[in-house]
Amino acid sequence: MTQRRSLMRLASPLFAGRGLAAILTFCIPVILARSLDQGSYGTYKQFFLIASTVYLVGQLGIVGSLYYFVPRSDRDGRGRILVQTLIGLLVLGGLCAAGIYLGAGAIARRFSNPALAPLALPLALYLWAFLGAVPLEIALTTSKRTGWAGFTYAASDLIRTAALIVPIKFGGSMVALAWAAAGWATLRLIAAWALVLSGKLGQPHLPSVASWKQQLRYSLPFGGSILLATAQMQLPQYVVAALTDAATYAVYAVGILQIPLTDMLYTPVAEIMMVRVSASGAPGAPPIFREAVARLMLFFLPLTAFAFAVGPALIPTLYTAQYAAAVPIFLVALCELPLMALPADGLLRSLDMNGTLFRVSVLRLVLAVIAVPVGLEVLGLPGAMLGYIVTQWTVKLLLLRAAALHLQIPVRALIPWTEVGSWGLRGAAIFVAVTLLRLFGPWHGWIFLGVSGAIAAAIWGLSVLSARELRAKPVSDASLSMPSIPPLPVPPPPAAHTAAAAAAAAAAAAAAAKITEASVG
Repeated sequence: MTQRRSLMRLASPLFAGRGLAAILTFCIPVILARSLDQGSYGTYKQFFLIASTVYLVGQLGIVGSLYYFVPRSDRDGRGRILVQTLIGLLVLGGLCAAGIYLGAGAIARRFSNPALAPLALPLALYLWAFLGAVPLEIALTTSKRTGWAGFTYAASDLIRTAALIVPIKFGGSMVALAWAAAGWATLRLIAAWALVLSGKLGQPHLPSVASWKQQLRYSLPFGGSILLATAQMQLPQYVVAALTDAATYAVYAVGILQIPLTDMLYTPVAEIMMVRVSASGAPGAPPIFREAVARLMLFFLPLTAFAFAVGPALIPTLYTAQYAAAVPIFLVALCELPLMALPADGLLRSLDMNGTLFRVSVLRLVLAVIAVPVGLEVLGLPGAMLGYIVTQWTVKLLLLRAAALHLQIPVRALIPWTEVGSWGLRGAAIFVAVTLLRLFGPWHGWIFLGVSGAIAAAIWGLSVLSARELRAKPVSDASLSMPSIPPLPVPPPPAAHTAAAAAAAAAAAAAAAKITEASVG
């Protein structure tokens, strides 16, 4: 069996589950933007901006460590690490919730939006439960229950969609929506604990001091890098939210619209890649990474071309003409899409290079702090996004170089150039066809979106059927086969690594203190 077929087959349930989840996630803001006035929609986006920031930072890298530890553990080890992770996240979620609740007034003043203050309690409860339930699908994925993981993604997002839309459609306010979101997150928390305690994924055991130390030794440097990366990713939104009113922020939030296929396509392949690299080690990493990139290029280069061609008509059609000013922001934001085909951060995580991720994240934040305000001052809202995009491209190239140095290969050896060239040309064909239809065709609005989507899908489908690289011969490299996983906990890292991790943890704690102080001051 080839690595290509195995990876795609393992990821297919996640494609399906995340695909439905991504479509629902895409539809929620479109429906709400049409049902709420601009100020209320801006409040909704600010609510989830705060939630997503705390969600990413509050994990401290603990959830990401499951990709490293679960594939290496026996049944008892899996149960212990999963229980330990749930306990840790429940504590962290409670601390984050308390901080948000106590600082709600300061946050509302900082955003110049008094409508945020009444949402403090449901926001705090939402964060507590949402953080505590993060391992639900990841525990299934790392335990190779990808079918159940895909089902859980889909079922969870179906409930979430109803929870967010139904209150508004029945005349409720943002307070009703916030409480519905908190109820959904609570259901997820109950499901996560029920799954782990059932023993289906591993015999549950209480954590030991040694297991806590081992997980934190791995997690804290990664958590520090996530903290810095989140600050960099969310910086443009916080700058705009702090310097404008809720209605203006609503326009910017529409402009950074996430294409629904990105999470569906990127995450399953990246997750399976990380599990395989963690199991095979450095010798098997380059071919596994190239395979993941090749499969992601198949989707993301044509998707980028289609989005650029259809973009000027997409935003006004989905969100109505009142959000037409978001079109330039959206077109700039699309420049990040090709980077989704390069899961370099996942590769470094699988190689236990979290210290490198942390250092690069420091640089990323520094670049963003400079580029985003300068872009906003010079070019307005599109300029803020352009500063973010420049930072993203710079950091992705640095991560690829770091991985190549660790693996002792040139950077070019990590890129499947045949696929890059061939799918770039096919993407260009989609761009030309859809642009001509938009400029000279008889259709507009929803009809244009449907026809252009059908044309792009036809070109892409024919490209897939005719692609030679998809009919490549099986790779014979022994490193591509799934090695047996030793049923023992991972041995402690050497002293040098421990010292580096401790230093990274100290830096992370200092950064966390500064961010907390800024958020509640």
